[in-house]
Amino acid sequence: MDDELVKLCPACYEENPVSEVICRVCMTNLASVSPTPKGGKPEPAGVPEPEPEPEKKPLPVLSLSRQSDGRILPVADGTILGRSGETSSFFENFILSRR
Repeated sequence: MDDELVKLCPACYEENPVSEVICRVCMTNLASVSPTPKGGKPEPAGVPEPEPEPEKKPLPVLSLSRQSDGRILPVADGTILGRSGETSSFFENFILSRR
């Protein structure tokens, strides 16, 4: 009856002799695998649950303010600070690169 039982590798589904403790094909540990009938279908392996995505934290909000006139310039992601572009009026009296 031992000829009818095998250890079915959970990783590669190779049928190994009952006496094997390591799969002869993929080297998976078979020590805790119970013998099953030869030619039997493998039990479906559990589908691993996907890892949760890391929590996306909001980016810190940056704003610049001018003490002389109290204007505030909110700086959003992708805003170019400098004398050119949408922030040019805020920096009109400063020595600053264009970008």
